[in-house]
Amino acid sequence: FNFRAFQQKQLAPGNTWIFSGKPKRLRDTWTFFNPDVLVQSDLGGILPIYRKEGSENSAQVGSRVRRVLKDGRDFLLGLLPQDLPAILQALDMPPLLEAVRDTHWPKTLEGAYRGREALKIAEMLLHMHTVHQQAPERTFALRPPLMLTPTLRDRILGALPFSLSPSQSRTWAGIEAQLRAPRAQDLLLLGGVGSGKSAIAYLAAFTQCLSGPAAMNRALLIAPTVILARQLYENLQGIASTLGVRTGLYGAQVYGSAENPEQTPQIWVGTHGLLNAVTDWDRIGLVVFDEEHRYGKDTKTLPSHVHRLLMTATPIPHTLAHQRFGALPIFRLENDHHQRNVHTEVLTRQNPQKALEQVHKTISHQRKALMVYAAVQEREQWVLPERVFFLHPAFPVNRGVMIDITQAFPEWKVGQPVDTHLLARQMLSYAESLQLHDEAGGIPFYRLNRTFSAKKLLSAESGQQNLFDRHLLLYDKDQPDRIFLVPEHALRSGPSRFVRTSVLLRACQNEAFASVPLWRGSQLIQGKSLEMALPFWEARYPDQVAVLHGKMSPVDKDRAVEAFRSGEKPLLIASNIVEVGMDIPGAETVLVADAERMGVASLAQLRGRVGRHGEPGYCFFLGPAQDPDAIERLQRIAKEHKEERLAVQDFLERGFGDGTGASQSGNTGRLFRLPRDAQRFLQVAALRKKLAAPKPPDATRHPQKMPAH
Repeated sequence: FNFRAFQQKQLAPGNTWIFSGKPKRLRDTWTFFNPDVLVQSDLGGILPIYRKEGSENSAQVGSRVRRVLKDGRDFLLGLLPQDLPAILQALDMPPLLEAVRDTHWPKTLEGAYRGREALKIAEMLLHMHTVHQQAPERTFALRPPLMLTPTLRDRILGALPFSLSPSQSRTWAGIEAQLRAPRAQDLLLLGGVGSGKSAIAYLAAFTQCLSGPAAMNRALLIAPTVILARQLYENLQGIASTLGVRTGLYGAQVYGSAENPEQTPQIWVGTHGLLNAVTDWDRIGLVVFDEEHRYGKDTKTLPSHVHRLLMTATPIPHTLAHQRFGALPIFRLENDHHQRNVHTEVLTRQNPQKALEQVHKTISHQRKALMVYAAVQEREQWVLPERVFFLHPAFPVNRGVMIDITQAFPEWKVGQPVDTHLLARQMLSYAESLQLHDEAGGIPFYRLNRTFSAKKLLSAESGQQNLFDRHLLLYDKDQPDRIFLVPEHALRSGPSRFVRTSVLLRACQNEAFASVPLWRGSQLIQGKSLEMALPFWEARYPDQVAVLHGKMSPVDKDRAVEAFRSGEKPLLIASNIVEVGMDIPGAETVLVADAERMGVASLAQLRGRVGRHGEPGYCFFLGPAQDPDAIERLQRIAKEHKEERLAVQDFLERGFGDGTGASQSGNTGRLFRLPRDAQRFLQVAALRKKLAAPKPPDATRHPQKMPAH
């Protein structure tokens, strides 16, 4: 033992002391460096360890925490929503102050878990409350109401070249009522591919232009791509001419260039660049965002007097959070016209033969097929952690290597972003060199699933003797970005008794064990980029391939789309620019390479490119064979065809950001994480909604006289 002078004075002869710390090997000797010296009464207890804060050590931070809990009880209670006590009670969780105390100074491990769970619930509730407080901010501005007469309503509906479906009629009636309100409104229109969202957008725009005051009789339709903007504009033209409404396509025309006010377009269609060109916002009464999940929060920020209609099949997590926890009204469109028939299948990139055969069949039958790649060129950056557990695609299943980043790569710094192509080259090579010196082929890790058994694991390794505890590596599928370092003794509950898998899972989910980031080599390697894959398709289908991606000029994009639409080039190799706006008759098959890199919303939209207009369709998601978790996720998406359920799945996968809108997805919580805590999150949301619902009148407290007969 190496002690400081004050520790040597502290240790009086004849007393029993307990030492706590991490042993290290030094010249064939196990050594304690600066261990904590505890007294006999500490034995068997659970002591908190705090990270160093500035110049304060763990003990000083702990003292400050005690002071806050002692002197700041009312302050802590005032920080959190008022319905927290009722929700904690309903879930049989300890009250807030007890939870804080048990989290920091638990008497038992179970008490620590329950305290932490209660604080998770408090944090969840705080996020929901923040979203609820943020949601109404844009609805405060007064504005002149729309003067929509029955005659004008019938005239607008009569200009449509088709009759509204029952679902469209119900939805439009609800949206129209909101647009006639004397305050600005935020509305969410949820409808799958082919459900008729565009018709609702046109009706909203015409209603604003024809029934709004002369000083506010303009509307904007915002599309995520030039292709979709042109498509919306072309479909709008015939209806607009019937109603005598002037329209403009941003890009083909310059906003505000008309010298005669009588020639100024009343409805403008364009991409988000149109928003930056507007200089007369006082004239704009409505903005419609088509495929709202394709825009950032800042793009969707509008003046407080403007109605905002968000349309999508799969709203982004932040928008869904505002709908679920805030005051964002939602309107749903059902696909009344025809039942979509799209066969969706997940294949590995190593065995894509079935998809290739379907593409060949589609082209042979004079139909059309799309190949979608996540990247035009491979270019992405990851931020370096101190240490990472790395899964090499060529390693045996459930084995990896532990890599100390700064030791393995001295030229890199922790926190530094590094391009994935460089990471792939360096990390894969380094992992292979480590494996050469390891006959077993890497360090094993164990999945905490139904087949896991602590008894079988420790019995199989009972012949190995270790002076100090070994750390076993455990994996929880609900926390796919980390691996847990679990001391061997944590798997035992006695000399011949073993801990249940559910107990270990709970400990991991409460972060009772240390963990390191988990990186998968398959994520670095990826499938081929569009540019790398293009020669393969051109050789296989000469003179039949069109190419489409966001880096092309507008003219080249239009040529590619027209060649594909006409059938001159029946095979389109594209980036996910085709995710929205591609309504191509005869499009039968879509193959999505690197599907694991795409979000739920993008995959749902890409599947929607085929099987339209009642025709059959085929969709294939390709993923890495070496990553069973990625394949399982894609299979869940493939099986689900309800867009709103997919949006909820996306919400639970990615989180919903910080509640204020600065980030529209991601985990910003200190304690709760999605998808790990998804079920608890849904449970808390349901309880919050139930408690907020108006209570029915109590007949016993307000007796009413029976009417006389």
